[in-house]
Amino acid sequence: MPGVTEDAPEPGLLLDADVLIDYAHADDGILQLVARHLAPVRVLSTTRNEVREFRDEDYSRLGMTLLIPTADQKEAAAGISSPSSLNDTLCLVVCREHDWTLATNDRILRRICKEYGVRTRYGLELMLDLVAIGCLPPSRAESVAERFHSRSPEHFHRGLIDWFRVQLSRIASRSHPPG
Repeated sequence: MPGVTEDAPEPGLLLDADVLIDYAHADDGILQLVARHLAPVRVLSTTRNEVREFRDEDYSRLGMTLLIPTADQKEAAAGISSPSSLNDTLCLVVCREHDWTLATNDRILRRICKEYGVRTRYGLELMLDLVAIGCLPPSRAESVAERFHSRSPEHFHRGLIDWFRVQLSRIASRSHPPG
């Protein structure tokens, strides 16, 4: 294929525990849309152990792949001085190794990822991406964001939900320009 090299990184998205838990409580079908339309979705087995909301078959049903970190990846994560948990640091190491994006709402982890050149996306941004490509109705995205707020108003505060609504409006106006 023109423009593709054999060593080109495979696109991928790794989800951390907070994003998984948020969607498990609000609308886990969003994760299936992410896996189907945005990028292959992976979850570390160590993250799975932190998330009580899903059983192993749920990951498969939603199109996510469970990965078992290697001993080398665990060793690399242990060698990084970080205020984040070992599992969060392991997510960083795996994403850096594979050139994947990490979906996390954890501000400390996002800052460390930036230091190491690892791309990140907030959980809400995944829905914006889906709306932008026409795979998620804005009304459903807004409803899910409201459920995030209802469940965790300190993390998904009203200002964040208002910002999300503005982003949805911007996407809608690009999709349906006036006139």
